[in-house]
Amino acid sequence: MGSQSSGYTTGISRVELPDGSLVRLSVAHFADRNQQLHQQGLAPDVVADAKQPLPDQARQFLASQEFCKLSDVVIKTMLFLRVVF
Repeated sequence: MGSQSSGYTTGISRVELPDGSLVRLSVAHFADRNQQLHQQGLAPDVVADAKQPLPDQARQFLASQEFCKLSDVVIKTMLFLRVVF
């Protein structure tokens, strides 16, 4: 859930050369859960609405999933923790 990633890798190695210069080499690729490589970043399975807070959208999405039906107690606890933190 979110928005398209920028496509920049964070897997960067630092290689120091004998003359003291430094080379930063990207050593990672973006891949989805099916191990398909992506050159332009990754698109989320669920695109978030920039006008709504992401935690609210995540709760709504999870509550709509059959495997993730939350009891009233769990929902109230999550809302309480959101207020506290």
